[in-house]
Amino acid sequence: MNIMFLNAIEKNTYGGVESWMVRSAGELACRGHKVVAVGRPGAVFMKYMRSVDKPIEAFEINISGDFNPFTINRILGIIKNRDIEAILVTCNKDLRLGGLAARWHGRTKVVWRIGVDLTKNSPVHRKLTPRLLDGVIAPSQDLKNKIIRYGYLNEKTVTVIPSATTQYKSELTREEARSKLREKYRLPPEAVIAVTSGRFVPEKGHRFLVEATGELVKKYPVLYFLFLGNGPLEPALKNQVSTLRLNERVIFTGFLDDFELEMVGADLMVHPAVDEAFGNALLDGLQAGLPVVAAEVGGIPEVIEDGCTGLLVPPGDAGALKAMVEQLLDKPELIKQLGEAGQKRWRENFTLETMVDRLENYLKKLVA
Repeated sequence: MNIMFLNAIEKNTYGGVESWMVRSAGELACRGHKVVAVGRPGAVFMKYMRSVDKPIEAFEINISGDFNPFTINRILGIIKNRDIEAILVTCNKDLRLGGLAARWHGRTKVVWRIGVDLTKNSPVHRKLTPRLLDGVIAPSQDLKNKIIRYGYLNEKTVTVIPSATTQYKSELTREEARSKLREKYRLPPEAVIAVTSGRFVPEKGHRFLVEATGELVKKYPVLYFLFLGNGPLEPALKNQVSTLRLNERVIFTGFLDDFELEMVGADLMVHPAVDEAFGNALLDGLQAGLPVVAAEVGGIPEVIEDGCTGLLVPPGDAGALKAMVEQLLDKPELIKQLGEAGQKRWRENFTLETMVDRLENYLKKLVA
């Protein structure tokens, strides 16, 4: 198949949906499909598309309004020249630009891979959205339920394909990773490290974790937190950390190209989201064998089995986060039990090969 991945995200933004596109595109290219990536000039998304193991043809184009005829014509030209059979888009802008180009071409199928609920009950959405797409992929049943609630996208249009993560490449043992991680951040050898990963935006709920941390470190003098990522709320979070005098206990790592060491060398993961369609970061924790404390919201219960691979708490509840982390730290055997079960669940359900098998079969049926 000839497949296009179109993403109009701002050039300095890179999140879970972009990561899904890059991983999927790379695996499809390795399987012999001809893959094209289209995005903004200088975008981080395009940088990662160019870095995959199998070469992907990349086109950087200027993207402006949702209905800009020059942008649509540029996309249409790529569709014709590369005989694109299917376009995968993410946001409403992608859907309108790519969808209109595909409709003018007449043969290209449009798939909206949606990572968060972008549907609205407005005349434009109700009339235009179903006419521009041929299918929708959602990572969780919870998100599917949300995006069909207005009725203009029906249940048969939306297919659930859970997200996945690429298998870690390092051959470090857990003990080796633990040692290297503590050296990297100049932490004592006996440090207990909790990791959280995600963009610093309101829906990820980091402020509740910082609040809980203020109480936890009083009881556990060797407990440290690594905050992986970046985002618009970073200054506010750092200010909260400073106000609570947690600067030595909370480390902001920034955006990391490779965070395998941070995962494999940590002791547990905390994911305090208050709104989460799926929770890609959770898969990194499961693969690393980390017990997970997460909020019971959105698609998270479809990833984390409460009491089996992790512990779930009400969203936006710093006290509940604190209590569950304490439960883990006070029961080393529970940490081991949940971590091993999580790794098994990842291997059976959330490998990249499994996800792309599903995606590939879906696209083949769609374009047939």
